[in-house]
Amino acid sequence: MAWSSVGTAYSHNLRLSECDASSEDEDKDGVSDALEDCLAERYAPVIYLPINRLDPATYHHNGAFPSSVEWIMARSKLGFNHGNGCRDDFDAIKSPSMDQLISRSHRVARGSGTIFCPHANRRVYSNQLSNNSWEDEHHFFLAHDGSNVKLGNQSSSDWPVYTHVYPTNSGVDIEYWYFYPFNNNLLNINHEGDWEHIRVSLNKNLAVSKLTFYQHNHSKKLHWSRVQWFDNDHGHHPLIWVADGSHASYPRNNIDCNFNPQEGLDDSCRTDQNSRWFTWKGGKGEKAGVEGKGLINVGEVGHILNGQIWLNYSGRWGRVGDLASFNPDSIIGSVTGDDSDVEVFGLDVLEYFGTTSGPKTPSMQAAWGANQVAHNPHDFDLSKEPALGWNYAEYQPTQSLLLSSTY
Repeated sequence: MAWSSVGTAYSHNLRLSECDASSEDEDKDGVSDALEDCLAERYAPVIYLPINRLDPATYHHNGAFPSSVEWIMARSKLGFNHGNGCRDDFDAIKSPSMDQLISRSHRVARGSGTIFCPHANRRVYSNQLSNNSWEDEHHFFLAHDGSNVKLGNQSSSDWPVYTHVYPTNSGVDIEYWYFYPFNNNLLNINHEGDWEHIRVSLNKNLAVSKLTFYQHNHSKKLHWSRVQWFDNDHGHHPLIWVADGSHASYPRNNIDCNFNPQEGLDDSCRTDQNSRWFTWKGGKGEKAGVEGKGLINVGEVGHILNGQIWLNYSGRWGRVGDLASFNPDSIIGSVTGDDSDVEVFGLDVLEYFGTTSGPKTPSMQAAWGANQVAHNPHDFDLSKEPALGWNYAEYQPTQSLLLSSTY
């Protein structure tokens, strides 16, 4: 049985016996691709977006709707950051294709300053598979085309979740990655592009052992019993609450997120059932909320699945910035209406003032493939449903929990 989460409606209670562990392993990581897809769908999260995120009429613009990589690439141009005070160079290609994104190279600038920055012969490449594909001072980035991109894609049918499934010494880990065009957090801690994710860790019986929630520059690991689960026949789908603006992932909408100094000391995770995002295809059914595009298994760097070659891109998904004392939205945007190409004395204002830098490609981030082991095939027994070990009703959210700031 071949599985593909995009375009396939699965049953609500997918069982391990329905999975296929004997198919091809095209990403060469030791777990068959069909089993990867099946496990990713079985444990796919339900994501509670901040209230009003799904209503543009009342949306208060403290962040963005999710989007796909194709959506943001179509609204970006490829730039190269020289560092050392030299101004950015922009590739002639606007709205690069995936092939173009990973096939560029650029000569680095010698010296420093904004006037005398001649190019050297040494090149940096936009593909991780090439030699010299990243330097902290010299690398590619996507510059978003206009402030209207910040809002993201209002069509939930084009919100994919990108999955990375791989073997560990303990069993299998599943990473769920999703992209937002803009991070609008406290003061000037903002940046173009925002990759967020969680990790579900399975034991060798392919039952959940723990989950890892990523928030800003740290993570929180929780035993499965401390996580809330979506109320279906088996309760395999963890619930995630997303903070308004920063998009950090939380296991509850309690004090961990609401009134958290890192989230602005307000009810950042206030939500309701109409604001929940069913990430797997066919997951919503008749229930309140929205359904996304589904899950896309990206494979591994150098062994891509489903055409997701952007995973090899060696660069940032937003402009290069620095931490400064003001938010450019309050100054530049109010004057020009567009903060995408504002220059002062030949300097891109966004590069030097008011933002942090856009994130690297997920496969370049430290959290990617944590605990992954080299090609190490596991012989999984899919004939038995793993013991769940808890009462689902005990861990379901109540209506008051969903709608209140604390619980």
